[in-house]
Amino acid sequence: MASTDWVAISQEEQSRGIVNQIRREISSSPYYGSTRDITMIDVYMAAAALAIQKNIKPTHEYKRETDMTAKNYITDNMQWFMCMLFYHFDPDKDLSKLDDKALIVRTFEQYAQAGLPYLLDMCKSRNSMDEFKRAIDKG
Repeated sequence: MASTDWVAISQEEQSRGIVNQIRREISSSPYYGSTRDITMIDVYMAAAALAIQKNIKPTHEYKRETDMTAKNYITDNMQWFMCMLFYHFDPDKDLSKLDDKALIVRTFEQYAQAGLPYLLDMCKSRNSMDEFKRAIDKG
């Protein structure tokens, strides 16, 4: 899979604000004060993983207002994760849908943004944050 087959990952402005809170305002967040080593995509991947773990489903259609990445930034690990997330939530479990990169990215965007408020709450709560850090450490 060539990275150029993928589309850019986008977000709503409100979601961007939540990510910025997680990275810049909540000192108990593992992403607080993060440098370039931890990107907005890392926060989105954590939020999407939380959506999988907690079976969080988007309650509305999130807009594609601002690109977070260029399409050539989609790494192999991100491709794998987005495909896994798509397949997990696809009620048909249709592997042929994995050819539709735009659909996979769109699904990732929706679930990551749906998981952001829960990740924000976890970052604000010391007890929840400890649970989250343990889950990260388990890999």
